[in-house]
Amino acid sequence: MIQVPKDKMHCIAPLFSASDHTLIRSCLEGCMGDAWADRLEAPTAAKICTTDFCFLSGNPDSPVAEELAAVLPDGYSHPWCYIIPLQTIWEPVIEHVHTGKQFPVQRYSLYKEATAFHLDTLQRQAVPPQGNYRISPFDLSTYLTSQKEE
Repeated sequence: MIQVPKDKMHCIAPLFSASDHTLIRSCLEGCMGDAWADRLEAPTAAKICTTDFCFLSGNPDSPVAEELAAVLPDGYSHPWCYIIPLQTIWEPVIEHVHTGKQFPVQRYSLYKEATAFHLDTLQRQAVPPQGNYRISPFDLSTYLTSQKEE
């Protein structure tokens, strides 16, 4: 497993091309996060770590797949992270290397399109809620409600 230099992120970009995660894009653009791969020349498996999230992509049969799934970056601020397999074929690798230490968590994404937010509306809403309104986590109930409104 080798760390991918910021100026070589383009080498692993094809492994993450199907993803629209902002954290992945930020790493590939060199803005934040770090990445590792089995090799720089025509990599087959890679990991991107940004904040508390590590994304795995490529071939889970790579000789370094277990190392990619198991190793947290040096200087990582937590003894844990969210490991997100971009392909479900990575799940057995994650379960194997983290046996007894992992548990699945469902996360819900928001729209990422630039037109999804209206700046003036956001600025008006960036005040404490009035009346019977409250701020609450974006949980399963909220997610299901948002899906009905599409």
